[in-house]
Amino acid sequence: MTKLIIDSTCDLNEAMRKHPKLEYLPLNIIIDGESYKDGIEIDLERVYEVMRKGEMPQTSQIDIASLLDILDRNRKANEDLIYLSFSSAMSGTHAVAHQVFEM
Repeated sequence: MTKLIIDSTCDLNEAMRKHPKLEYLPLNIIIDGESYKDGIEIDLERVYEVMRKGEMPQTSQIDIASLLDILDRNRKANEDLIYLSFSSAMSGTHAVAHQVFEM
């Protein structure tokens, strides 16, 4: 079976993220110096709440360890994978994933 790795820039709801043919890779959302895994440790409503207060959350790239875990787990299960990332012109996430894949 071929699985699709998506990162949280795809904005899928929780039910869609749990689809058996998807692997969800969260970006990190940073609020007041604290980092939260998008869609896992923080939801969109909380992000909007912070923005309504005049704060602008930041994002950081995918966690390399999380991507390696996905790759390793699926390699052991003999799964084919396709990674759909956010535009390389707008995020460094693509470059990080590319470096991991090259390893």
